[in-house]
Amino acid sequence: MIQIILLRAVKKLIRSLRRRAILIYAGLYTVTLWAVSSIIFHLYEGVDLFDALYWAVTTTTTVGYGDVTPLTVRDGEVLTNPPEDFVLGDDDEVIYIAEKRIKA
Repeated sequence: MIQIILLRAVKKLIRSLRRRAILIYAGLYTVTLWAVSSIIFHLYEGVDLFDALYWAVTTTTTVGYGDVTPLTVRDGEVLTNPPEDFVLGDDDEVIYIAEKRIKA
């Protein structure tokens, strides 16, 4: 039921956008950003354009490069905790990881 309501709201919003101008501009902006970033990265770093495009897309979508991965379930919990947990004092995971790394 909620999905139907959300779907109707999204359809209504899309219709209300003047000929979807905002979506077109956002798409053009994204493609331009990726293209320019890829070309600059290609020129400065000397990688081929496909690799440069990969880096541009991965960086702007904040997917990650796979270089930081959790080793244990507890490490994964630390990496996926919202930042407010650390601000509000729920930092026992950080202390646990730090102690574990110091002992190793």
